[in-house]
Amino acid sequence: MLLNKNITIMKKTLKLVLLTFAVAVIAAYGCDTQTRNNGKTEQNWTYMEDKDPMDGTARHFANNTSINKIDFEFPYNGGSSFKLTLREMGYGNEVLIRVSSGQFLTDALNGVTIRAKFDENQPINYTYQTPSDGSLDMIFIDEAESFIENLKTAKKLKIEAQFYNEGSKIIEFDVDGLTWNK
Repeated sequence: MLLNKNITIMKKTLKLVLLTFAVAVIAAYGCDTQTRNNGKTEQNWTYMEDKDPMDGTARHFANNTSINKIDFEFPYNGGSSFKLTLREMGYGNEVLIRVSSGQFLTDALNGVTIRAKFDENQPINYTYQTPSDGSLDMIFIDEAESFIENLKTAKKLKIEAQFYNEGSKIIEFDVDGLTWNK
């Protein structure tokens, strides 16, 4: 009886170790833009496509990582990087910006804006929304089509955004070479 119980515990432990190893391998290779499942990298952008597991709708993604990091105060100590994502999930284009560690400022009553500067053009104000789950590490830029059209011809992008207890910070992206016809 005790032997069977020990074997069962050993099997569960082995499964957990193997699962942990598999997750670590997937995470390690999933972050490598050169080898990501069907992702392909062209200059500064990583492109991916997959299918919605429920209805089979094609979903398209383009990702770009900031060229600068921003140091926030406690509890977000260290350099925070940013990811600019374009996505089309079957119902129109969306533009998202995610901070690796930190919180965008939000104001549900008055709305909040970022300033986007494409190359050396004058900055443009864009309003944004936060996700429906209430998280503050990501924003969805309104007027996605206008933003994407400006991205297509730009080489550099600077975004000035407000962060919780940190004020205004500038995020920089090298956006040259975007191909997006979704």
